[in-house]
Amino acid sequence: MSDIPELLIASLYPRDMNIYGDRGNVLSLSRRVRAQGFEPRVVDVNPGDPLPEQLDIVIGGGGQDSGQNRVAKDLAQRAETIRDLATDGTPMLMVCGLYQLFGHRFITHTGDELVGIGVLDVETRGGLSA
Repeated sequence: MSDIPELLIASLYPRDMNIYGDRGNVLSLSRRVRAQGFEPRVVDVNPGDPLPEQLDIVIGGGGQDSGQNRVAKDLAQRAETIRDLATDGTPMLMVCGLYQLFGHRFITHTGDELVGIGVLDVETRGGLSA
C-alpha cells in the first residue's frame, strides 16, 4: 500500500463526449495532480456505469448532438447527485457538450431541446451551419 494520497477523478461519458480529444484534459489534470504529490485515479463513467460514491473532481468533454442525446437520459438520472456534489464544492470542469447539458437546456441548431441538469445557470443554442 502506498503512502501517496489518492485523488479520484470521474471522467463523464468519455465514449460519447470526446470529440475534441477531451481525454487530453484528463491526462493533463492527472499529471498536475501527480506533480502536487497525489496519485490520480481516473474512473470512466459511461451510460449505465456507477458513479463513484467518493470522488474529488468531475470532468467531462464535448460531443456532437447525437452524443449528447445518448448521455442526456443517463445524466438526468444522476442530476441530484451531481447537483449535490457541486453544492458541496466538488471541482468540476465541463467542456462543450457537457457544459451545455450542465445548464438548464440546450437548443440544437435544428431546434430540438435537450433538457439539462441545472448545475449551471445557462442556456445554450446551437448555431446554424453555413
